[in-house]
Amino acid sequence: MSTRYLQQLLQLKRIVVWCPEESNSSPRQRWEDWFKQHPPKSQIIFVDGPEITKDSGSKDQTLLILVATSSSLPRYVEKLAEEDWPLVLLPKIELLRASKEIRSALVEIGKQSKIRIIGPDSAACILPYQAFSTPTTMGALDLVSPIRKGNIAILTQSPSITACIRDWVSGRHIGLSHLINVGGSSDVNIADLVDTLIQDPHCHALAIQIDRLRIPSRFISAIRSCSRHKPVMVLHTGRVRDFQTEQD
Repeated sequence: MSTRYLQQLLQLKRIVVWCPEESNSSPRQRWEDWFKQHPPKSQIIFVDGPEITKDSGSKDQTLLILVATSSSLPRYVEKLAEEDWPLVLLPKIELLRASKEIRSALVEIGKQSKIRIIGPDSAACILPYQAFSTPTTMGALDLVSPIRKGNIAILTQSPSITACIRDWVSGRHIGLSHLINVGGSSDVNIADLVDTLIQDPHCHALAIQIDRLRIPSRFISAIRSCSRHKPVMVLHTGRVRDFQTEQD
């Protein structure tokens, strides 16, 4: 794992929203309505239909957002990898989480290509200094307040806790530099984002929520490196599992 392509999150120029399935017209409209209400500094491009090519725009400092059902994610992400799209966000658009088989397939795509994948089931990617944020999965958009600029970055694993944090900080007008939920962490994990945010001058401190760690040593190394420059607070949530059955 590395920070390859993740630096593009620090200064996006272009956001491509790809909606390959006609059956997802409702989520697609939700995203379009959201960006009309909260336009980011970056250029927004919507691409509809099952095909997306290299001619769909420059990939330099570009984030591609794939709005599709979880069952079809591996097929479309593999196509994006073939077209050399560097950074892909897989937002949560369904109530149920992506299955273990879907996450495993995405892990393999990430290993076999250079594409970086945030998600699946990412509940939020909010970058206030770029006026960029993703809509909530459900609820009226006009009730979702934008998050102010601040100097604290929050990185999370749990979509439900992310939603609570988003409501809490926006309701109290608390500023953040970043709020990013990694969701299923098929590729990009908390440690990758910690290493990336060390380089961001807007981020002065980090608060991290974790449920579990697949590679504890990688996480500890990133935290130690970051703590030499910025204070870090880590909150572990969820139940403590049987060490014999799940060695996290």
